[in-house]
Amino acid sequence: MKCFFVDLLSEKPILPDDSKSRILGGILALNGETWFFKMSGPDQLVESQRDAFKQFLETVHVASAMPLTANKGASTNAPTPPPIEAPRVRRCNMRFRPTGRKNRFRRCV
Repeated sequence: MKCFFVDLLSEKPILPDDSKSRILGGILALNGETWFFKMSGPDQLVESQRDAFKQFLETVHVASAMPLTANKGASTNAPTPPPIEAPRVRRCNMRFRPTGRKNRFRRCV
């Protein structure tokens, strides 16, 4: 099975410990579907696991079970949440209340 392998390394240190970041990726076309696999983290750690990641990609295969697709009556999408209603706005008329000292406004509560 043919796999497109990707190895990306940040040009400058970007992690909190001032180390570079690395991403390993694999893109596989299996039975008309595209699968993506990604490993990311500190450069030295991910680099040390490169061979193991490649070996893992070589073991990926599709089981004989039928895939769940929208065409077959099933969906892998999460259910649509109910619409969000706008909060009700309380209307309040600010009324003038003479007090003799200063003119004050009554607050809406």
